Amino acid sequence: MKTVFAVFAVLFAIWGLGIVSRDINTCKILNVDIIKGCRLLGLFVAVQVSVTIAASYGWLPAGFADNGFFAPSFYGAYALHVLLTAVIGILLWYADIWPAGDAKFFMVTGAMLPLMIPEIQGFPYRTFFYFLVGIFIRYLAPVSIGLFPVSAALSAVHIHTCDAVSRFRLERVHNGLSG
Repeated sequence: MKTVFAVFAVLFAIWGLGIVSRDINTCKILNVDIIKGCRLLGLFVAVQVSVTIAASYGWLPAGFADNGFFAPSFYGAYALHVLLTAVIGILLWYADIWPAGDAKFFMVTGAMLPLMIPEIQGFPYRTFFYFLVGIFIRYLAPVSIGLFPVSAALSAVHIHTCDAVSRFRLERVHNGLSG
C-alpha cells in the first residue's frame, strides 16, 4: 500500500505544480484545473474504498494491506475533515482573503492530504488548521527571523504582477479587444 500512497503523492504533485505554475504566470487558477483535481480526488477515494472493502472481506494477498488500508470508521472522520476544510475555504473566499480559485485549490488539496498521508497530524478536527498555518507561515516566518522586508518585497512583486495583469485585461476589455 505504500506504493499506492507514493503514486497518489506523485499524481498530486504533478497536478498541484501545474496549478501553482499557471497561478504564478497568469494569476489565475482555472476551474478546469480544479475539476481535474476533483477527478483525481475521486480516483483516490475510489481506490481507498476498494482496498478497504477488499481487505474487510480478506480478498487481498497476505501482507498487501498491512497498515495500509483505512478502517470503515475512517470515512466518517474523512467526511468531517472535508466539510471543515470546505467551510474554511469558503469563509476565506467570502472574507476576501483569497480569490475563489485559491479557496477551491485549498479545499481540493486539503481533501487529498489524509488520503496520501494517513497518519497526518490533527485528523480530522485540526488538519485544516495545520494546513493553513503551513500556507501562511511563508509570510510569518520572515518576520520572526528579521527577513520581513525580503518576504514583503517578494509578495509585493507577485501581487503587483497580478494587479498589472488584471489591469491589462480590463483595459483590453474596455477598449473592445478580445481576451
